[in-house]
Amino acid sequence: MPGPDDHGYGLIRCLADGNCHSALELALELGIREEEVLGALATLTEAGLRLKQTQADGFQLTQPLELLQARRIEEGLTQESRRLIQTVDVLEQVDSTNAWLQGQAKCDPGHGRACLAELQTAGRGRRGRKWLAPPGGSLCLSVSWHFPANLSDMSGLSLVCGVAVVRALEGLGVENLGLKWPNDLTWDGRKLGGLLVEMRSSGSGAVYVVVGLGLNLNLGAYAEEIVGGWGGEPVDLASILPGGMPGRNMLAAALLNALANVLEEFSRLGFSALRPEWERLDCLRGRTVNVHGEDWTLRGTALGVDAAGALRLVVDGKVIDCVAGEVSVRLENATAD
Repeated sequence: MPGPDDHGYGLIRCLADGNCHSALELALELGIREEEVLGALATLTEAGLRLKQTQADGFQLTQPLELLQARRIEEGLTQESRRLIQTVDVLEQVDSTNAWLQGQAKCDPGHGRACLAELQTAGRGRRGRKWLAPPGGSLCLSVSWHFPANLSDMSGLSLVCGVAVVRALEGLGVENLGLKWPNDLTWDGRKLGGLLVEMRSSGSGAVYVVVGLGLNLNLGAYAEEIVGGWGGEPVDLASILPGGMPGRNMLAAALLNALANVLEEFSRLGFSALRPEWERLDCLRGRTVNVHGEDWTLRGTALGVDAAGALRLVVDGKVIDCVAGEVSVRLENATAD
């Protein structure tokens, strides 16, 4: 998927009101040539921006877009979340919110920093996959967290982050959510979002973690390209909540509140305290699955997860533990991945 050029965010900002704007009007607003406007709009459309051209030779978003604002997100944080998340950064455009946070100064032990972006040109998924995030049609959010050196077991961290996302969405009225081991968020069996957790240890034994979330908000026709990128059928919040989707800033704040709470709880109590909640959401348990490694495949029945968050799989009558980060899971007779 091509990435927007340097004018991408400026055009989105101009078009966010949902009104019709001519190429000349946009060019004057941004101080560029009309040809540059047309080229940038073509690139944004190819990247998934939901744009229509009107009979008056103008350009208009299919619906108004609430731009992300750090101040509005911070206003939605609880007092405890404000204490735990020291900074909220909203970027106009970035290659990857995870990569950007990894390049920043580490937060203090027990605290975090959040980063969101309107345009993400090189989002990353697990095992080197690219995360496709159409402009305005998804929420790209990352949180960095500094775990102290005395926390010996990081097992299950990616699973509990999924629990946090479900908590936030259920609090906003979304039902029928599930978690597909190790990092997929599902709705009625379809992929709603995905998580990527990246860790680095310091010489002191402390662990610096960046949790990235990609959440589908309104994919429209771009869902077809998402299918090609993921190999499975996606779903978005606009389809799930036809009566009205929450504002993007409100949604971001709810997700950050839940993530801060879960990361702090995990730091104190580990995976065991959150395991029952994850098991309630487990959409693989009891199903026949294929587990794929680099050069091997296992086919068996999923039994849930063990105390460390590994997937337990019955293969030919023997229970095998599959560790997150080494495998992907494919439902039998399905294409979701």
